[in-house]
Amino acid sequence: MTVKYLSKRSDAAALFKETCAHEIGHSFLRDAHGIEYSWGHKGTSRISGGLKPSTPAYPSSGEIDLMKYYRGSTSNFFKRVVAAESDVQDLVFKVRDSYTTNTDIC
Repeated sequence: MTVKYLSKRSDAAALFKETCAHEIGHSFLRDAHGIEYSWGHKGTSRISGGLKPSTPAYPSSGEIDLMKYYRGSTSNFFKRVVAAESDVQDLVFKVRDSYTTNTDIC
């Protein structure tokens, strides 16, 4: 049913990409900062579900953090959502420190 529902949306491709990026982002956040930070969407939700009272509204302009939850709705979501620079740095450092090649550490 989910696939059928999504196929009817005009933004189905963008939603699929954003959802995939968000879900894999949980792995990066968990490895870098722990499960509560990851499942708690960087402090914006409870890990058991639901927004916290302190969850902010969507920023009125600029970038939207891929891994945070926000209150309300916003326009141009798919054009504004990004991986936060700090999350990308965590990923790069994690990969660099975790994988080796025949010659050295990546």
